[in-house]
Amino acid sequence: MFTASAPGRVDFLNTHQDYKGLPVVPMTINLRTYVAVIGESDYFEVKSEDVCKEGQNCTDKFSSTEPPLLEGKWWGNHLRAVVGAVEEFLGEPLRRGFKANTRSEVPVGSGSSSSASARFT
Repeated sequence: MFTASAPGRVDFLNTHQDYKGLPVVPMTINLRTYVAVIGESDYFEVKSEDVCKEGQNCTDKFSSTEPPLLEGKWWGNHLRAVVGAVEEFLGEPLRRGFKANTRSEVPVGSGSSSSASARFT
């Protein structure tokens, strides 16, 4: 088992500058997103404590080979996209997955770049 966290951030020059190649002045904030990987598995399974608190479907489980992105604003697509990018970089599917729990102090919709801290909500 291991845990990791990443800070949220704020951008002083528009939140869409970075991927357009324009100047950005980002700063981290003292709110973090946490992930605890709690074991290996033949698949990926992630649970968002924040989504659970909202009474929504808060668990995503998918194959460790070529995970499809789901339609709409499915919160689990964050991890699905990361797994897909790692597989593309390696040139082969990942053989093992893991089970993880996430929680975040970064408020959704607050303009504080919650996705920049890999928020799983």
